[in-house]
Amino acid sequence: MPTSATQLLTPITLLCLCAATRLLAIDSADKRAELPQAQLAKSKVFEGQILPLAEVVKEETAAADDDALKVSRVLKTDDGKVFSLVKDAASRKFFMDERLLRRPMKITAVQIPATQILVVIKAQSVIAGKLHDIDYWCEPCQLGYTEPGICKCCGSPVELRELPVEPQPSTPSR
Repeated sequence: MPTSATQLLTPITLLCLCAATRLLAIDSADKRAELPQAQLAKSKVFEGQILPLAEVVKEETAAADDDALKVSRVLKTDDGKVFSLVKDAASRKFFMDERLLRRPMKITAVQIPATQILVVIKAQSVIAGKLHDIDYWCEPCQLGYTEPGICKCCGSPVELRELPVEPQPSTPSR
């Protein structure tokens, strides 16, 4: 007698589910690529560390409600500026995975005009001075996700993966 939901499914059904899940995973990862060119043109690159807001407030000895501080994330840049992060598909990993906090990051984001609020477009970790793309990987299904959780195809936990960014070949100037 089958003991799990996946044992009830035929191999062909599982193959179809994995293919559909792969399309969904690719679609969600590419949402930022669909941003209007005008918005992408306004993006800036920021370098620093993602921190819980509570740590920044504590440094300044300001009083605030703990429940609000624990759920907010900020980017503290290398020059000491602090920006709040909008929680969305591109930044959700920082709210869900503590391993990404308090480490050097390169964040490409759009700053909302007249605020210190960032909408993240792309986040990369910096390890030993080299850029790494961040994703969450399901090895059995060969699927990448933008946040930690369970693979939508097989139900296995996805693993944090940081892949070195290959340097772009320089194009000769004319």
